[in-house]
Amino acid sequence: MSQSTRKFMQSNLNVSHCPSDSSSQGLSTTQFQWAGVQVGLTNYKGVMGENAVYLPSQEESYKIGTCAGLFFRTNYQRSIRLLVGEDVVRHNDHSANFFANSDWCSCEQKLNYMPNPSTPRSWPQVISFCSNHSGGANFALADGLVKFISQGIHLNVCHGFCKRNGGEIATVEE
Repeated sequence: MSQSTRKFMQSNLNVSHCPSDSSSQGLSTTQFQWAGVQVGLTNYKGVMGENAVYLPSQEESYKIGTCAGLFFRTNYQRSIRLLVGEDVVRHNDHSANFFANSDWCSCEQKLNYMPNPSTPRSWPQVISFCSNHSGGANFALADGLVKFISQGIHLNVCHGFCKRNGGEIATVEE
């Protein structure tokens, strides 16, 4: 890795951190695929859709960038619109800021699902949106608005909300 890339990965930007999650502050040397390298962290992850990231039947969609959501490690091959949600760093070792294999989550799990005990390396369980906010999490919508979404949102509504150009109608009440 070049020195300029390493310096960029060590960026610790306040806009990348949710004030309710102190585990996102500072640098980490334990992030997946970055062991031993200091990287900045982020609570805010792009939405990849409702895909279950651990199912072999869906594995090919990850390789060619056809996930239903807006962000995934190969979706740079298609134009995207912004849609970002929260995650809690201490529950997910896939939180390196600016890294395409760490800055996305799935809507496959219920909002605010956190395994107990915490399993931050178990990506099938932790690559989903959660926050320390009581009752839900914040999301930046494609129209530029930021909304708090209740963790009680029905999973099917959440799935429709998390897809790219799927034709679903999903609204978030204020």
